[in-house]
Amino acid sequence: MQQYVIGFICLSIGIYLFRDPAKQKRKTVGHYALGISINKTRLYKIFGLIGAIVAYFIYEAYIESFIPSDFPIPKNFLGVIMAIIGAFMVRSWMQVTEDIISVSGPTFLFIFSYDYLKFERNIDLLDYIAKLPAIPNITNDTLEFIMLLIIIIISYIFRRILRRSMPIILAGIFSGLLIANGSNILIKGTLPSSRQELELQASAILTIISITYQIYFNRKQRKTAEIINEEPISKISTIIKINCPACLEYTNHEIINRKETPEGIDVLIQCKGKNVYDTICDNYQTVREENTQS
Repeated sequence: MQQYVIGFICLSIGIYLFRDPAKQKRKTVGHYALGISINKTRLYKIFGLIGAIVAYFIYEAYIESFIPSDFPIPKNFLGVIMAIIGAFMVRSWMQVTEDIISVSGPTFLFIFSYDYLKFERNIDLLDYIAKLPAIPNITNDTLEFIMLLIIIIISYIFRRILRRSMPIILAGIFSGLLIANGSNILIKGTLPSSRQELELQASAILTIISITYQIYFNRKQRKTAEIINEEPISKISTIIKINCPACLEYTNHEIINRKETPEGIDVLIQCKGKNVYDTICDNYQTVREENTQS
């Protein structure tokens, strides 16, 4: 029974992470230079929840027994504090991991690619570079500076791309792993005991589908926002001046809604004038806007 619960939880989290509809991925609380960066994606919420659960169980299993009975803070309250600390720590670790991959990813990719070509494919890029003809009027120092500048620019471009796409990539990877292996656990009824029993091929396929769908959804969302921003602003006034039966003042009223009827157009308005108590009246009334068409 326990394996089915684990499989269902993995499958549910994987489906939850399949698409992240968060409009604002990262928000900085406080000053830009000194503020706290908070990532609002589903991946961070899930890992925050997992961190809170793990921290609470660690507290109950190992820490609670060492707390004296006359401790001024209740043990249940301490458990809640430990859960909050665990959630914050795991979210921070995820943030650090994302930042490390975004900043160091291009450099490590170059190093690992070079090692793979040299030791696995027996291709040494330095041998091909040594065969390039010398460039006239350019010294070695100048050439090294140009190459360093090119690497910095490429790393900066990749860093900006990874900064935006890393939450999508991580969510897709975890979604693919959890959906494929959670479904496998529910079908077989057993937990994987080795790496060979993991559904890596199905996970890779689901990861690609998840990342592709998230990219498509985000582009569609941006295009919709651009269309909305390009729509012309209505020229119809939303404020009319009329007598209010509540405050007995000839004052401004805000138009809330218009409803077309055979006799004319019924307009729901709200009074924005001040009454005898010097407060906003906010009285609602319905007036008729006569239809001049024959």
